[in-house]
Amino acid sequence: LTIAAGNALLAAVAAVVPEFATELRLKWPNDLVLGRDPATARKVAGILAESSLHSDGTLANAVLGIGINVNQQPSDLPRIAPPTPRPTSLRVASGRVINRSALLIELCQRLALELTLSPAESYRQWKTHLATLGQHVAVYANGPEQPATLTGQAIDAQQDGALIVLDDSGTLHTFYAADVSIRATR
Repeated sequence: LTIAAGNALLAAVAAVVPEFATELRLKWPNDLVLGRDPATARKVAGILAESSLHSDGTLANAVLGIGINVNQQPSDLPRIAPPTPRPTSLRVASGRVINRSALLIELCQRLALELTLSPAESYRQWKTHLATLGQHVAVYANGPEQPATLTGQAIDAQQDGALIVLDDSGTLHTFYAADVSIRATR
């Protein structure tokens, strides 16, 4: 669900604010960032998905939350300590007020379309938008306020959403949840 939502979110923002189409990227696991350079990109949106399963392992229900900084002014944005990407809003970045209704409609339409795709197709699209891949990263498995769990190269993302990191000693690690920084980590 997070993969599909990421694709839909990126496509919706690109449609409503087309001047950003080539600068939007997804940062693993659940952020939409704006900027070609992953180390300086600014966060414009985040996704949270929660689900529960039946006893046989099938999906019982899911709740999807998407937060987008649409028309906030600089003073409205929170101060975020590194390593989290600094936030911006679509209004601040574009210099114009964004129609929130148009963005919501576009997002709902894109999400409905995305949910008709096979998981494999959704995954392929998602992976092409991941700014995290190929980057030297710091992984904060216990939250960004704690020291980094490890640093290494983000080398792959699996279809189930897991991030594969090759640490500095040459060991592969698989993460299903963690804060990952692509800021200057060396």
